[in-house]
Amino acid sequence: MVGQTPLFDSMFEALATDQLFDMAGDLLCDLIHETQELDDNMPIVEKIVPRLIALQPQLEADKEDPDKLRLWCKIFCEAGETYRMLIVHHTETFLPLVQAIAQCAASDDLDIAQLTFNFWYRLGQSLGKQRSIPSDISKVYEAVLNTFIGHIHFPMDPESTTAQDQDDFRSFRHDIGDVLKDCCYVLGADFVLDRTYGILADALERGMSGNAVAWQEVEAPLFAMRALGGEIDWTQQNEKILKIMEVLPGLPAHPRVRYAALMLISRYTPWVAKHPEHILSQLTYITSSFQDSDLEVVSAAGHALKYLCQDCRAHLVPYLEQLYGFLATVGPKLMQEDRLAIYESIGWIISSMPRDIAANTLRKFAVDIFSTIQVVPGQNATHAKVIIDGLEQLEQLLDVVGSFGEDLPPACETTAVEVWAVMSDIIAQYGALPDICDRSTRVIRLGLQIFHRAALPLIPRLLESLTSRFENTGLASYLWAIGKVIQRFGLEDDLPLKSAIQQTYELCTAKCTAIFTQSALRLHSDVVDDYLSIVTPLLEQCPDILFLSPAFPMSFSILVGALQLYNTDTTFQSIGLIRGILGHDALQAPQDAQTPPRFPLFAKAISDTVEKEGPILVNHLFVGLLDHFAPEMMSGVVTTIRILTQLWTTNMQQWIPTVLDQIPVSPALQPAKTQFLVDFEDAIVSRDLDKLKPAISTLQRSVLRAKDRRRPLDR
Repeated sequence: MVGQTPLFDSMFEALATDQLFDMAGDLLCDLIHETQELDDNMPIVEKIVPRLIALQPQLEADKEDPDKLRLWCKIFCEAGETYRMLIVHHTETFLPLVQAIAQCAASDDLDIAQLTFNFWYRLGQSLGKQRSIPSDISKVYEAVLNTFIGHIHFPMDPESTTAQDQDDFRSFRHDIGDVLKDCCYVLGADFVLDRTYGILADALERGMSGNAVAWQEVEAPLFAMRALGGEIDWTQQNEKILKIMEVLPGLPAHPRVRYAALMLISRYTPWVAKHPEHILSQLTYITSSFQDSDLEVVSAAGHALKYLCQDCRAHLVPYLEQLYGFLATVGPKLMQEDRLAIYESIGWIISSMPRDIAANTLRKFAVDIFSTIQVVPGQNATHAKVIIDGLEQLEQLLDVVGSFGEDLPPACETTAVEVWAVMSDIIAQYGALPDICDRSTRVIRLGLQIFHRAALPLIPRLLESLTSRFENTGLASYLWAIGKVIQRFGLEDDLPLKSAIQQTYELCTAKCTAIFTQSALRLHSDVVDDYLSIVTPLLEQCPDILFLSPAFPMSFSILVGALQLYNTDTTFQSIGLIRGILGHDALQAPQDAQTPPRFPLFAKAISDTVEKEGPILVNHLFVGLLDHFAPEMMSGVVTTIRILTQLWTTNMQQWIPTVLDQIPVSPALQPAKTQFLVDFEDAIVSRDLDKLKPAISTLQRSVLRAKDRRRPLDR
């Protein structure tokens, strides 16, 4: 043991020499770390700590040498973290260690100060579990609180720093926010908030007395109070929060101060919701900030408005008309991201209204949006941007408002027709542009969520339009939207609708087949993925359309081809659909059982298709299993092979040997392939298909082991 040898004393002595300082410091850190098992190492701990505490004056002596100071800080922090439970239970003895780390935290070199972060977190967690906290420790934490609030002051001359320095400092400030929360474990959130507010109040008072106060002195406590928001109990009365809210509107107009104030408001909106008398002053402050010339301030205003409306939505209904006028006058001057924040905020307010009033209000805002995106002949880049922005705004609004339920409010009874008149023109004129295609289809999905069955008469026309645009453009988003339509309306007993779904399915399948014929399927993973979103609801809700259509063999071929993709989500969904088709009840219904009249037709369609596609399916299953399938696909592959073996036994006895013979493997794997064929035949002969899983697993493991052996060794 090092503590019992002359090396121990030599290590501490070496800290006094420049040549050995780094090596001795690292060795001491390692030694402290190795004493984590305190009960087993108390003798050496009792030797380390006094020697270490005696070195505290070196922090002052070496404060001008950042390299030395950094290593001293590392040593003290390692000891503090390792011996934190001794600090908790033997505070008087170990207090100098905590004070030394607090001295490190006070360093002007922020790289050194941040070395202490983890110590304050771990000690705070340990102290927070105690019934009482020693007053000496509390005093240290009070000093640390003041230290870190000082550290979060922006430089007095921000222009003198590089962009990278500014980014690093912002990240550092957020880390300090976490340390302030750690202080709450020891001092209590109310105390920390009170102390931080006191710093703000002092700066404001000095400013009102005619003294020069830098904006950094106001911004720093605002940032700190924002960081503390997560530690505050909103259910309790808190006079300090009341004072904070009262001083915000009168803060200096500096952009950084206004930004910090807005971000603080967005964090304290749960309190505002319980004190609605403050809503007007906060709303006024937020909306006026949208006209600031600083883009970050405008962005913060959108952030604050969103959370104010989300948490105080019911209280803000009387102010909606004010927001409507604000949007009309100021909205056009804002960037799109900031307009979207306002529409999201308005959506939260509408969602709190009685249903009929909400429907009328939503219609009012939607009509305004549509009035800006009325389509004109031809394609113009500027107009396309206006359409994209309008669709994004509408999507944001609809996404927050959600659904009005099954029974549509009277205000919406004719709206579906009006909306579709505009949307169909947009799709017809601009639907070949990918951005407009994406946004149009998302708006359509949300619109169907609003209108429910009231949109049913429009669905055949909607499907026709989406299908036509997919045929003309090949854009996958149209397939995605079609899948959403079928998912919502596939169970409707409506003959024109069923006919429209079948026509859509057949035309989309033909178009996808043409695309994959012209270029490899793997180059169109987005089209494959969204095509599966059509097949999924068809299998679940409209099996007669899926199986009895002449497009079914092509559709099944696409599902099989999807197994070649390296996109796990797509292949997982594809194997699930294939398993659902092969395992359909129509194929396994007892002959004497009463079955739906179309089951025999389903069974024949599936069987005929599998007879044709079976060899390719088995090939892709085994190639994927042995090459690129994710581990979570193993279960689906095994189940699929089991169903194939159960229902197409004779075929599988021909397909599997052929497929395995075609898969190139090293000579070393031939015994594994041979053994699998033996195990496969044994499972069939013994009529115990449970044996297939271990047989497949054994073959897969053999291939994976062979691949591992072929990998070059790291040098």
